[in-house]
Amino acid sequence: MMFMVALTVVVVLKGQELIFGARAKAMLSQTEQIKVAFLGFQDRFRALPGDYRDAPAVIREVTYHGDGSGRIDLAGTATGPTGVAEEDLLVWDHLTKSGFLPGSYSYLPTNQQAGVPKNAFGGYVGLAFDFDYGDPTAPAPPQRHLIKTGNQVPVQFLAEMDRKIDDGNALRGSFQFSTHAYWGAAPIGPPSANGCTDASGNWRVATSSPPVNCGAASLM
Repeated sequence: MMFMVALTVVVVLKGQELIFGARAKAMLSQTEQIKVAFLGFQDRFRALPGDYRDAPAVIREVTYHGDGSGRIDLAGTATGPTGVAEEDLLVWDHLTKSGFLPGSYSYLPTNQQAGVPKNAFGGYVGLAFDFDYGDPTAPAPPQRHLIKTGNQVPVQFLAEMDRKIDDGNALRGSFQFSTHAYWGAAPIGPPSANGCTDASGNWRVATSSPPVNCGAASLM
């Protein structure tokens, strides 16, 4: 009987380990796909997805365009009848319809959530030029193009991603904590005791109740 109990525990733990590994791999793969798509689009069109002023004339089935400022803005200049100010929401329309990113996302002014991909935990990812990374209590860092995981990610997955692609610290390097959340509660950072990271940049994976609503950004 004890053997069977022990075997069951081993099987359950192994299953949890496999699920964890698969989800962490999916998160890493999604970030890498977006990065490759961003760079590929820029190389082909000499413009940025979401910001591309001539996208409707060049990319099949694209209706909306950005202002051509050279940044994927959160609030750009909506020019003409089909210009979009929120280029970060339009970016997925351009990337998928140009064939650089798998999936099919269309910018819909009346249903913006339908046009944004989700992460493995149901949060909405982001790609924009802003400063939503690092320590939210520190002075605003330089604005960068960021690939944001979105919210609702358990902290242990972000810690694993950070170890694999960066330095393991949530407040420095090329992969950092982010409060980004289009919809739903935003991730909490330091100095809150319930934050996803402490003031030194340690992901809070060792607490008795690791936070489950976290997010991060990859700096481009």
